[in-house]
Formats: sequence, C-alpha cells, structure tokens
Amino acid sequence: MEQKQKNNRTFGVLFVMVISLVLIINMLYNGGIRLVESFDPHQDAMVESGKNTDEISAQQKFKNELFLNQAAADALSELRRIPGGDFVFVDGINDIYRDTTGRLTYVCRYREMESEAASLTAFSKQLASLGVPMLYAQLPFKILQGENTLVYNVGDYSNANADRLIKKIARNGVDTFDLRDVLKETDRQVSPLFFVTDSRWQVGTAFDAYLSVLTLVDREYHLCHETAERFGSDTNFALNRTEQVFLGNQGSKVGVGLVESIDAFDTIVPYARTSFLIETRRADGSVLQRSGDWSGAIMVKPTSEMNLFDTYLGADAPIIRITNQNIASKERIMIIGDDFVNPFAAFFSLNVQQTMVVNPDLYTGSVLELVSKFSPDLVLVMYNPKSFENEEFFHFS
Repeated sequence: MEQKQKNNRTFGVLFVMVISLVLIINMLYNGGIRLVESFDPHQDAMVESGKNTDEISAQQKFKNELFLNQAAADALSELRRIPGGDFVFVDGINDIYRDTTGRLTYVCRYREMESEAASLTAFSKQLASLGVPMLYAQLPFKILQGENTLVYNVGDYSNANADRLIKKIARNGVDTFDLRDVLKETDRQVSPLFFVTDSRWQVGTAFDAYLSVLTLVDREYHLCHETAERFGSDTNFALNRTEQVFLGNQGSKVGVGLVESIDAFDTIVPYARTSFLIETRRADGSVLQRSGDWSGAIMVKPTSEMNLFDTYLGADAPIIRITNQNIASKERIMIIGDDFVNPFAAFFSLNVQQTMVVNPDLYTGSVLELVSKFSPDLVLVMYNPKSFENEEFFHFS
C-alpha cells in the first residue's frame, strides 16, 4: 500500500512536469513570448531584387517561425538550427548565420542612407574649405555582390546600402572608390577575401586594397609617388602564413565545434629596412608608445587574450598615430575607418611620414578639429557596410 502511494505521487509529479512543459512550449510559440524578426526587411528593396509579393510573404512567415527574441533565446538555446544543417546564433545584437559555403556571417538591415550621405557630403565640403581633399573608399562585406550564399532567403542589404551611399555622395561631388569591384577581380588563389570565422577581411585582402588605393592616390592626388615604386608591388613583401590558428570574433561566439574550419593567418612584412614610432591614444586619454622596425612597432606580439587581427597596430583605439622615421617625404594622411582599417593603415604608413588612424566609434572629440591640427594632405574614409548601422561613424564635428 505504501509503495502504491509512493508510485502515485511519482506519477503525479511527472504528470505535472509534462503539463508544465506543454504549457511553456505553447506559450513560447503562441504569443507568450513574442516571436520577432531577426531584422527588418524593406519590401521595396525586396521587390527591386526580383522577389514578388508572394515570395515576400513566404519569407516573412518563415522568419517569424524561425527567429526568437532574446528572452526566448535565453529560455531555449542560443543556437537555432535551420532545416538542412545550417544555423543562426542569436546573441541579442547581431545574429550570426552559417552560409552555404560554411562561412559565418552577419547580415545588414535595409537603410535609405540619406543621413549618412548628408554627413559625408558635409564633411567633404568642410575639408575642402580647409584645402584638404577627401576620398571615400567603400570596403567590401562578407556577402559579396552577386553572391547567393545565404540560406532560405535570409535577407541582406549590405551591397544595396553601399550602392545607394556611393551614388548619393558621388552626385554631391564627393570622390569615391569602390573597393568591392576591385577586390572581386583580384586573383584569390592565395586566400579568400574574408575569414571563415571572423567578420573582417583577410590580411591579404587588406593588402590588396592598399595596393589599389596607393595606385589611385599616386595618380589622382599626386601623393606617394616615390614610395609607390618601392612599396606598390607584392614583390616587395614577404608572406608568412600559419594554418589553423585564428578563431575570429564570430567563431568565438558560436564555438569551435560549430565552425567549418579554423582560419589561417597571414603576416605580411616588407623587405625594406623600416623604422617607426607608434603613439596609441586610448579611451582613458593615456598614450601608449612603442618604436622599432616593422616587426617591433607595427606588429604587436600576440597574447592568449588577444585577437590575432590586432597584431597589426594593436587593438582598436580612438587615435593611432604612426610616424615613419625612415622616409624623407613630409606627406601626411588621415584614415578614418572601422575595425577593418588597421592592417590597411599599417601598409599605407610605409609611404608617408605621418599616418593618423581615427575610429569615430571610439573617438569622442571633433574629427574636424583633428584635421585642422594634423593638416593631412588627404583624408581617406573607409567603412564596411555593417558600420552603416552605427551612427557614431558619421559624426565628424
């Protein structure tokens, strides 16, 4: 009798647990925790890209069924699988997708690009009043133009947004250079454009971008002419590659067990003798200095807590000033950009006496005042399309 009562109590507890689980699942998928879209599609852009209204509705329905808001993600799992073996990792800020090639990637929401274009145009005119030319160089995004590697019609507007921005500012008289076109045509037998596990471009891609911009700057702005002959070819550099050593920012969030492969990492070093002084102004106002040749100053020795991408000039900082102590030219360049630009700036510093790298997302002062004090011969603005979502990158004064 006592055993029977014990069994009944056990059955009762199990029954309550099953009923509770059913209620929780019903609440999650039927309004208790609101299902939301991972991003906001823009119907006009979808129609322009060739999708009809029925396809838009089907995509909307699929996304509403698939993506949960952060509360639901915490209640269930950070990892949401997509039928067919792909997944989306929900981190509450930028969802990470694995595309059909195995790369991890973010996607970009639709933007009109009106305010961004107006800001860049105004900045360009302010620089012109100071006698300083400005060039806007459009960086690529991991999802290249014309690629169809996202799964189940997941939408991305990175290239459409960049197209709109370039068109608007060029119409307003701003000099532009679209690196997406240039880099797509570059021979990629050595390495792909982007890491598998990181949102940023490969160091080799940054190097190819440097060579292209250097040629343009020499031709159109008549700067770096002498040094372009010394540092304007890959034959003047040594490439050292280490295989399977880099787990990037996206791979670190997803976990090593869910990435297609661990990335290789390149170290590109000039053959010429070099001497640099690096001054890094950090967020707290302190200044960190180091000096030496390329390997001792430009390159930072990695630590276990350090992202390998930061071995070029160190971690992102509000301002990094590079003095090339082994060059006669007095030319100066200011590079304004996101976290893509440090390797690019490192290579470009070979060609001018002074290079100032400014990250507007971290620098809280007036960029325009910095220009007045630094007196560059050229201001180069470089953003990848994901940075369009951060308005800080378009605050210049």
